[in-house]
Amino acid sequence: MQADEAAPAPAARGRDKVVLVFPGQGSQWAGMASELLDQSPRFAAAMARCERALAAHTDWNLTDVVRGAPGAPGLDRVDVVQPVLFAVMVSLAETWRALGVTPSAVVGHSQGEIAAAHVAGALSLDDAARIVALRSRALYSITGRGGMLSVPLPRDRVDTLLKPWAGRLSVAAVNGPAATVLSGDADAIEEARAQLVADGVRARTVPVDFASHSSHVEAVREELTSRLAGVRPRASRIPFYSTVTAQRLDTRELDEEYWYRNLRGTVRFEETTRALLESRHTVFVEVSPHPVLTIGIQDTVDAADAMAVVSGTLRRDKGDLAQLFASAGRLFAAGVHVDWAGVFAGTGAAPVELPPYVFQRERYWLDRDGVHVPSGAPRGAGAARRFAELSGAERAGLISEVITEELALALGRGESGSVAPTETFTELGLNSLSAMELRGRLASVTGVRLPVTVLFDHPTVEQLTKVVDELMEEAETEAETEAGQGGVASAGAAVRNVPVPASAAAAPTPLMALFRSACASGRISEGLRLLGAAAHLREEAASPAAPRPPIRFARGAGQAALVCLPSFVAPASPYQFARFASAFRGERDVYALTAAGYADGEPLPGTVASLVRAQADAVRACADGRPFVLVGYSSGGWLAQAVAEELAAGDRPSGVVLLDSYLPDDPEILRIQSTLFDELATKPEVADLVDDANLTAMGRHLDLFRGWTPRRAAAPTLMVRAEELPGGDDGARSRWPLAHTEVSVPGSHVSMIDAFADTTARAVASWLRPSR
Repeated sequence: MQADEAAPAPAARGRDKVVLVFPGQGSQWAGMASELLDQSPRFAAAMARCERALAAHTDWNLTDVVRGAPGAPGLDRVDVVQPVLFAVMVSLAETWRALGVTPSAVVGHSQGEIAAAHVAGALSLDDAARIVALRSRALYSITGRGGMLSVPLPRDRVDTLLKPWAGRLSVAAVNGPAATVLSGDADAIEEARAQLVADGVRARTVPVDFASHSSHVEAVREELTSRLAGVRPRASRIPFYSTVTAQRLDTRELDEEYWYRNLRGTVRFEETTRALLESRHTVFVEVSPHPVLTIGIQDTVDAADAMAVVSGTLRRDKGDLAQLFASAGRLFAAGVHVDWAGVFAGTGAAPVELPPYVFQRERYWLDRDGVHVPSGAPRGAGAARRFAELSGAERAGLISEVITEELALALGRGESGSVAPTETFTELGLNSLSAMELRGRLASVTGVRLPVTVLFDHPTVEQLTKVVDELMEEAETEAETEAGQGGVASAGAAVRNVPVPASAAAAPTPLMALFRSACASGRISEGLRLLGAAAHLREEAASPAAPRPPIRFARGAGQAALVCLPSFVAPASPYQFARFASAFRGERDVYALTAAGYADGEPLPGTVASLVRAQADAVRACADGRPFVLVGYSSGGWLAQAVAEELAAGDRPSGVVLLDSYLPDDPEILRIQSTLFDELATKPEVADLVDDANLTAMGRHLDLFRGWTPRRAAAPTLMVRAEELPGGDDGARSRWPLAHTEVSVPGSHVSMIDAFADTTARAVASWLRPSR
């Protein structure tokens, strides 16, 4: 897009009502997009244009900052990071355009509105660069006396909480139904944070030392408006939705007064997202080096009972062309047009003829619906029609092939032949996020609605093929029944359960809704008491049913196996250990046990003793006479210790590893639970698994262990602590009263087994290595 070139008018193509979303500050990371500078000529050319436009207003070089050149300023300065983010976002939008993804509307959050206005064609590149540079310079002049606070509560609840700090704090942004940001005096921010954390609300300080979108900005009003007086906005052909007014705006109004209001007023992002949904926009693409608004968008979509695809562009530490193509692939799979022919133009790649039948075990191109196309078949035929034409062994063979190839792609493997039909998905390296994405992709390709836990319950290609085939058979029978009752069964109607997006979770039950409301309002203790009371209505057994088979995450020989016990926090998925376990592949076996009573129809344990006995039996069966080490994460550490105490001398573990386990009566436990509930709720691959069964099971397990303390050191013990304290600086480290070795690892209570799982695993491996 040239400096003064407005983007073309968007094409209306059904699913292609695409909104490009430009966030404010927060998506940056060192080295962001530097790989794209080398890999994408289109991106590099756009960055070069931005560099020239910014040069008139800055004393640093854009490329030097992005590449981290010696002497270049860092991204910790607001007058550097905001112009750099602007350039990266504008250049990413141009790269999306090269992929054929053009917006039907744009929206920006705070400073992101500047990039949005330029991409819409409302501002020339020179004017946009001038605004972002001078706006960030104005913010730099008010640094050092303000701050911002992220609060996971609805706006009306926050307004009530703000009363003690009237005039000192403001609502800076409303990003979603329960995502509000405060801004104001630094001491008031700290006071509000301390009060919220004490109330069980996981409020987090935003790492800035200024207070945009508050009264602090009034000090720079005259300076900002006078310097921007020459800005010449124009009417855009792409609709611009303003987060200042929460509606579509005539872009000729984007004068100097507007940009002051953009910096001073509340960012009404949730309202604006709703306005876009009401205008039937169905695809939201966050154009940034790392997604920071997608969760708020998805929450707003869900709250509005709408359907939309929400995607990012790049990710932290994944700023290359491969990540961009992965994001484009996800959009394409959801029905968005992507110009793949343009992507491969000049590379020598060309369409190929497909074989006369589809069971050759080689990968071929898929049609627009993502289905293998036999030679001579119409390329526009949909998934439902294709599978409905087959039956018996032929259909099962096609299902198996599709699952195998989609799994290989999800794992980043080049050939489907590298996936054996009997290998478990976890051994192959599938984690909870990639499992969620794979489930959604398989649902779209096969045309059946797949249960949320299907990949966990049927964890091999062979098992999953059988389940999908059975679901197709059921759908076919239903279609025939409807036709016999006077309905009309069209060709291909046999497979009719979906397609639906993977993110389309079932509506929350009354129990789920009440618990979520309690957490959102800071009443976690009351919410847990509710779950404990509801658990009494479920079947319970003095001796819980035999647990499900353990899940193997890694294979290795010659060293003690790791047997992992998950946190009690719903959904208590054993897949929380997937990233941690991957570091041990080839070194030792790693298993994870499934918590008792967390599946629908399973009886709940009635006592700690019965639960511990059942888990001890499961550990013995898993170890099968070999040396083993118990690993417990968070509250799972209580059970790991109790099981170690239960096991007889001959069955005792070689060691016990506690991953940031706080005792049940630790004063910090409420903060830890708040952290887990808040952060896990933002992960759709986890949140989709939560249901009444595992919520009530969580309530029961936490009730059983209330007041529990470890009795004796049953084995050498390692306590792995997260460096980030719960609730920020006011938090405290976990305490363990028995003899143990201690090590700290980067990350928070949640990220230590997620983003920092490799580091955590290395710390554990180092402790194990001498003798275990």
